[in-house]
Amino acid sequence: MQAYPDRPIRIAVIGERQASAQLAEAAETVGREVARRGGVVPCGGMTGVMEAAARGAAAAGGIVVGILPTDTIYGLVGLALNKKTVEKIYKLKKRGPRKPFIILISDVDDLKLFGVELTVQTEKVLKQFWPGPVSVILRCSELKNGMSYLRPLNKTLAFRCPKDKWLNNLLKET
Repeated sequence: MQAYPDRPIRIAVIGERQASAQLAEAAETVGREVARRGGVVPCGGMTGVMEAAARGAAAAGGIVVGILPTDTIYGLVGLALNKKTVEKIYKLKKRGPRKPFIILISDVDDLKLFGVELTVQTEKVLKQFWPGPVSVILRCSELKNGMSYLRPLNKTLAFRCPKDKWLNNLLKET
């Protein structure tokens, strides 16, 4: 029984940076169970036990919120394609609905996931600055079905393609 039944379960995961296969499997199971029970997995690690717990929670459709370095700042991050995750981050940050987040992508082609259609000229300009520490606001006139939770302003969203190889690889995986 929870001490505060009106609050979701939050489990912060800590552990070894280089986990054995057995330990990683156990952490992944914990992540899945937390997600299955409606909990949130806050995670600040990029490897080992924390990565495995986050992977398990994500695989079970749960909410994983991370604190990770980007090209310019540490950010509170989550999967932009998961409505529950985005809504949880809005709530955690006490962010108003008129202030959308910057969406991190791994490649210009990821913009298609959000209904962004680029002209040849715009794509050339983006490839001059990306990957890198530049955020760009783009028109999403045909935002994909059910993505209004991203709270576009005037049918626009902000995107960034980070240069950091580890972060970019994480974005490709997710």
